[in-house]
Amino acid sequence: MSLVKQAVTQVAAFEAVILDMDGLVLDTEPGYWQAWQRAALEMGLHLSDEFCLKLSGRHADDVRGELKPILGTSAALEQFQTLSAQYWRAQVQERGIAVKAGLLALLDWLKCRHIPFGLATNSDRAHAMLCLSLARIDREFPVVISRDQVAMGKPAPDVFLEAARRLQVQPSRCLAVDDSATGIVAASRAGTIPILVCKQSRSQDEATQLAFAVYPSLIELVKQIEPQDPSRKPALRRCKLRTQRT
Repeated sequence: MSLVKQAVTQVAAFEAVILDMDGLVLDTEPGYWQAWQRAALEMGLHLSDEFCLKLSGRHADDVRGELKPILGTSAALEQFQTLSAQYWRAQVQERGIAVKAGLLALLDWLKCRHIPFGLATNSDRAHAMLCLSLARIDREFPVVISRDQVAMGKPAPDVFLEAARRLQVQPSRCLAVDDSATGIVAASRAGTIPILVCKQSRSQDEATQLAFAVYPSLIELVKQIEPQDPSRKPALRRCKLRTQRT
């Protein structure tokens, strides 16, 4: 069920699905935050969890813009970037990157129904492909649109519009699934059907107001998009949905 919009019992009709990456497809954000906080601590500074959360879904340029007043100088910012990158690489090389629960089942369902899907991320392509590779899902997405492939990143609509174009589906017929306010604003501006996936009920924030529906996880979204039409159920039963990485 939807967390906030309880009246929504079924996702709107759609012909394609566009997914965000960080925090939705991949559990990358805690790793970023830990790396930022360790780098800040080494430099004698403190970054709160709330500050890190505020940067969720934003491009690296925006993150640098938020950090500059705290760090004070360009040299300090450069040092911070070097340290945080080192910490992040050490983490992911040792542990890999986890796939969010429900993702593989969702992708299997879409493939079984021959529904086109793709990824639209605020990360640059090289970083996005590295993260997907570390999570061992770099071959799962036929379309990957990154920040450096378009004029402007989220909250501008460009990545979602380009993904819809590549999928050859009108934006208004695409579900755009994201876990951040930045992404939901972008999805709304693109004219897609914005779906917010988040663990917390945020009934007053902009993302919830703009979202068509809000779900606590991809698992719940999968349950909602399973077709209710009895004539389609036999085809659905033939779909083998993964519940974990194979």
